[in-house]
Amino acid sequence: MKIKCPACGFKNEEGSNFCSSCNNPLVTTKVSVNKENSNIKKEISNNKEKLI
Repeated sequence: MKIKCPACGFKNEEGSNFCSSCNNPLVTTKVSVNKENSNIKKEISNNKEKLI
């Protein structure tokens, strides 16, 4: 997956830390899933009762 530079829009190779075109630092984010939150989501979706 290419990483788009927020400054110039150049599409850089995955794993790049700086833009190959303008040398702007590239920011990548990693999202982690918390198992506890996933379980809560399942409990909420399985709950058939509605609050009024």
